[in-house]
Amino acid sequence: SISENIYQSVFLHRYRDVHTCIRVTCTYHLGAWLSTDTEALKDEYMKYVGWLCSERSDEVRLEAVLAFSKIVQVS
Repeated sequence: SISENIYQSVFLHRYRDVHTCIRVTCTYHLGAWLSTDTEALKDEYMKYVGWLCSERSDEVRLEAVLAFSKIVQVS
């Protein structure tokens, strides 16, 4: 699917970027994708949100918690 291709070609390469704003953006969009596509709610994708909760940047950690919140609200 298109979402899967974007995930593999963009997210996997950018979620650990040097720039915080890119990591925040990746985390936001991962949460948005997972909250709208219930078929994507797999360990394969959810583990990244969990890992980002222990990120060094407080902005990224906040976005990861917000992503989990969105996912829980819709499921």
